[in-house]
Amino acid sequence: MSIKYYLKPNPIAANPNGYVARTAANETIDIEGVIKKIVKRGTTITETDLRAALSIFFEVVTDGVASGNTILSPLVNIRPGINGVFNGAADVFDHSRHLNKSYRLK
Repeated sequence: MSIKYYLKPNPIAANPNGYVARTAANETIDIEGVIKKIVKRGTTITETDLRAALSIFFEVVTDGVASGNTILSPLVNIRPGINGVFNGAADVFDHSRHLNKSYRLK
């Protein structure tokens, strides 16, 4: 299966005729879909066991990032981030101004 994409004008490109590519998903697969695909491949692990293991995995990863750690895996690298403007070198972290709730995945 190939990756679908489309082109959009790139207003910040040095070339005024420049375009940027954007991908379009063939389908969206949620975690339940991933679990079903794993089971279909012939594993001896049950859907229930997979669901439990993945639930714990996500909890551990979430706790790790929330504690300020970087998580490295073959699929994604996740690290916490801070955004926003600090009002001088003595300004301190403020959730309302600096929390970055977006994620950059590998």
